[in-house]
Amino acid sequence: MKTTQLKCPACGSTELEKLQWNEYRCSHCESGLKLDGEGKNLELVGWACPECSFENLVEQRFCCQCGTRLTKTCPLCQTENHRDAQYCGSCGLGFNADGLTILGKMALRQRRYDQAHEYFERALALDATNLEARAGLVQLAEIKKSAKNRETFYYAILLMAFGSTFCCFLAGDAKLAVALAVAAGLTVVVWRQIKKRRS
Repeated sequence: MKTTQLKCPACGSTELEKLQWNEYRCSHCESGLKLDGEGKNLELVGWACPECSFENLVEQRFCCQCGTRLTKTCPLCQTENHRDAQYCGSCGLGFNADGLTILGKMALRQRRYDQAHEYFERALALDATNLEARAGLVQLAEIKKSAKNRETFYYAILLMAFGSTFCCFLAGDAKLAVALAVAAGLTVVVWRQIKKRRS
């Protein structure tokens, strides 16, 4: 069986060093591997620490020798994966620009705008030609601009309400002044609720 047909289950690399007839070591992430019972696929035996090369048991999160983190957490399903993994072994999310763009879109739909912005920026840092990430940032800019316009509108309403209240008070119309003050107060409450829901 050719080693090029086999892939490291930790990082997906096909660069394998054959140690014995059924044992291999990944040249990319240095994971210890062995053939399964059918001899068709490789299974993880241990994860080599990238700092000190100590052989750790499979799925240990930190190196027992030096404490270096050996795994990374999938931001979508929270599964621990090997630090060199290209995709999450549980949900299939790519640890690349495409995966970050997917997360950005999800955050955008859930109105978590700051988090969406971070995901899109990180995706572009990995792949400057990612058009979906660029489109996401443009959409975020439009949302921010729209929110700023709404905020200016509410400020104008509040100023008009308080100004009218003050003028009525000076003119001696106490009932109208109280009514306008109540209206201004209700406007403030509604405005705060809208901002809270959008944040």
